[in-house]
Amino acid sequence: MLFGDGECIAREINRRVREELGITVSIGVSFNKIFAKLGSDYKKPDAITVISRKNFRDILYPLPANDLLYVGCATTRKLKQLGINTIGQLASADRRTLTQTLGIWGERLQSYALGLDKSPVSKYYENRNVKSIGNSTTAVRDLKTLSDIKIVFSTLCDSVSRRLREQNLRCSVVSISVRNNKLSSFEVQHKLLTPTNITRDIFETALMLFKSSYKLERPVRSLGISVNGLIPECDGVQLNVFDQGDKRRLEQLDIATDKLKQRYGSFAVLPAIALENKRLSSFDPIADHVIHPVGFAIS
Repeated sequence: MLFGDGECIAREINRRVREELGITVSIGVSFNKIFAKLGSDYKKPDAITVISRKNFRDILYPLPANDLLYVGCATTRKLKQLGINTIGQLASADRRTLTQTLGIWGERLQSYALGLDKSPVSKYYENRNVKSIGNSTTAVRDLKTLSDIKIVFSTLCDSVSRRLREQNLRCSVVSISVRNNKLSSFEVQHKLLTPTNITRDIFETALMLFKSSYKLERPVRSLGISVNGLIPECDGVQLNVFDQGDKRRLEQLDIATDKLKQRYGSFAVLPAIALENKRLSSFDPIADHVIHPVGFAIS
């Protein structure tokens, strides 16, 4: 059991790893997990970086914005279009402008840059059961037609269903979120008769929800999809006798395309609808998706 402040604990971990395993580690110590993760990458190899409430602006604000967790390639490009190149500039940017460009993630990223991450640290023996899987995106332009909506939903549904299959899960509820170009937003959901992880099932449900809930009176700025009510894939599912063969063929098709995308990238296989407008379908939710660091407490 380790005692002392964060820096003392980090030095003890560093010493024991070096002496017992013969390797070096770099460790970040901070008052939240986002900054601790950044600190672990700040100096390498064999370094300990302490980022405190007093010094975090001096250390982090000159750094490139993409050094901050969650700022991937696509987000970096959008931030640069706003003239935001550093973490400090992100922290001081106009929040409304960030929201218009990045949706809710604009607010979250700015909060992280300001040191406002309050996510808890889990104990090492706690199980983190997945409760939902989702992706959202702010489109490169306003979505004005149903064809535009289908293209973006197709890419989002591909990402969500692939992540379900990677974790051997099926979903029983599909939810969509829609934000128009006046920043008015809503969410709706639908419970499925049969749990699924088939891409086409999730896409058709998302499209049905959109068509029944929104009339495209205003262009759409961002779309999101999430699935919950998750069950293990190995659990039995009652299939409709009339579409059982179709479901199996779709499952086999998804498995085959998953393997190709895993080997050659997300754009190796695309549905025909994605080719109607490559500008709208060129984003990659799988590559841009970043898992929040869990962090473990030893007690």
